[in-house]
Amino acid sequence: MLSKRQYIVLNSCADDWELFYFPFAWINYGGQVFRRTSLHEMVGRRLGLNIHIPPSRYEDKGPWTVSVAGLEVAWDIRILITLGLLSAQRVRADEKREPVGPAGLSKEELFIYRDYHYLTFDDHVEAFGYGPHEFMIAELGLKEIDLPPYREYDKELGWPLSF
Repeated sequence: MLSKRQYIVLNSCADDWELFYFPFAWINYGGQVFRRTSLHEMVGRRLGLNIHIPPSRYEDKGPWTVSVAGLEVAWDIRILITLGLLSAQRVRADEKREPVGPAGLSKEELFIYRDYHYLTFDDHVEAFGYGPHEFMIAELGLKEIDLPPYREYDKELGWPLSF
């Protein structure tokens, strides 16, 4: 059985390819934290979309504390990739994606996250652009998180129970 932290990582990457920010934010902050005028809102306004952000999720509504270091989250990600539960890709400087094989990301490659402390997605983008890695749950990961024992984690986390 996966640890609760590994379960959170898989769930944070269940919808699409996600930057490292998302598993880090879900583990440390319980989800994404927004700036008062985030990139999401600005783009949404330009496209004529009404993007609603819950007021409690703004950066100035903290305190937002980091209880799990970036490198610890990165190690969980590495384990999940090696187990075949999570897929990864490198985002190159030209923004092309390079799939990561089953051997996963090297420890050295993950050291980029050792001092990771970003509160908002915008902070991550300012530091790393749309990279350096993206993660998405693999088919095997979807099957894993659907197993009955994980409903206990859902209860503990206050997440809706799936039936």
